[in-house]
Amino acid sequence: MGRRRAGGHRLFPATAPLWAPAWLAERSVCVWLAVVERMRGGVRYSDGRLLRAATPLRELRRRLRPVEQDQARNGGPGNHLTDRRTAGSLGI
Repeated sequence: MGRRRAGGHRLFPATAPLWAPAWLAERSVCVWLAVVERMRGGVRYSDGRLLRAATPLRELRRRLRPVEQDQARNGGPGNHLTDRRTAGSLGI
């Protein structure tokens, strides 16, 4: 049904479903490797370890909140930092 809908047969070969077991095996191996790396303290990167792949949105908003409050007090962005520099310094 999936290949027949909206012209999928032009994009996906008929043998695509046969690759599903290999894809599942690859995904399961990668998940277990990620679990092992997490238990070892994160993935090695440069001189340290990364515990997670990305910063949670909640954390980014918490970091940005003081900047937004400062901008509101000073009449908007652009007094001493541009938005791009502020975002870069916050790791966004």
